[in-house]
Amino acid sequence: MKLCYIVDMGGVMVTNHDVIPAVAAYLGLSAAQVRSYGNEHFMALMEGKVTTTEFWKRFSQHCGIVVQEELLGKFFHPIRNEAMYLFIQDLKQTYRVVCGTNSIAEHYAFHEARGDYDVFETIYPSHKIGVAKPQAAFYEYILEQERCVPAQAIFIDDLQENVEAARRLGIRAFHFTDEKTLKAQLLAE
Repeated sequence: MKLCYIVDMGGVMVTNHDVIPAVAAYLGLSAAQVRSYGNEHFMALMEGKVTTTEFWKRFSQHCGIVVQEELLGKFFHPIRNEAMYLFIQDLKQTYRVVCGTNSIAEHYAFHEARGDYDVFETIYPSHKIGVAKPQAAFYEYILEQERCVPAQAIFIDDLQENVEAARRLGIRAFHFTDEKTLKAQLLAE
């Protein structure tokens, strides 16, 4: 089995993916308030356990503001990190490269329609596999599907807690800040 790279989408392959500030401004709330009101429901949404309709219903009940439209998709306007797309194309010449991402149905559909996932050999979106980072089961699911042990995997994510979770399982994991730094870290391995 050749080495398998597991690469996050938001914050690595695309920027401008955090919709919370725009949703908060639209609702007249702070980003902290939106995160607080939606706290446990965000995880359920990313794990595919609730729909966005149910999420907004619960959100509305919790905060007292009636939300009648799907705002997480409305304000989702990610920008591709073209340097990373070129890097992934190069990696694929030698290694297997898959996407392991926390996602919701609307964001997944957007990326799929735009072709953002086309660079990957397989996509593992949390809302479809039923578990999200940083839970160990997320990484274990991908390793099982890819038929590789932790030592055969490299994980790249922009969130330190996700990187640490992967490392606890024995996966070589890198905290992504930019493509040049990532390349230097991988070369130093």
